[in-house]
Amino acid sequence: MKRFLALAIGTAAAVMVLAGPALAKGPAEEVFGQLLIAGPGLSRPIEIKGLVSFGPFGEERGAPNSRVNDLSAFVLGSGLIPSDKGYFGLEPAGALGPRYVVTASIDEPGSAIVHQDLYPYAEGGPVIFNPPGQESLFGNRLASAWWYPPAGFLSILTTNGLPLKPPAIAAPAIRKGPAPAPLPSGSMTWIAVGVIGALTLLLVGGAVAGRQRSVRPI
Repeated sequence: MKRFLALAIGTAAAVMVLAGPALAKGPAEEVFGQLLIAGPGLSRPIEIKGLVSFGPFGEERGAPNSRVNDLSAFVLGSGLIPSDKGYFGLEPAGALGPRYVVTASIDEPGSAIVHQDLYPYAEGGPVIFNPPGQESLFGNRLASAWWYPPAGFLSILTTNGLPLKPPAIAAPAIRKGPAPAPLPSGSMTWIAVGVIGALTLLLVGGAVAGRQRSVRPI
């Protein structure tokens, strides 16, 4: 019950904070936008461009299953524009998997560039986190919270180049200290002479000590 209340309160607060500019744009208005997705397993960032549809009927045209516009589907599904295509919730309890960084923007005067942390392979389905201290695409405060995208959201990413399975992340290389510098050949010679001399002294000293023990006073 407490978890449900937390989800409901978080969703209501986020919608109140974020929905105003989107609704003020008018019914089904479209703006051009773009986003980049960078992370493990990608030789270069995924780039998605297109028209962002929002407002009445615009959200339906940009729904993840409509396949009309991948950019609209991502923006609505990722919570960048509030809709019922997902929800804010508590931090995931399971493993998150590799992190990808989303950079989203729209071609509107004064619009902000938004960064999100995307975990497409998290247990239970993709999740997104909005880092704190950001403005939304329309210049007001962006709620720092976890967003749970709707079903079908992952297909938007995989059709644009995201690996179907999480890529293997190589373990960090172990740093090795510098190898000791080799000694000059002359030094090796003197070391050998010193070792031989030390062994000779030990042998001679042992023989003398043994001879002294064998000679007893009369």
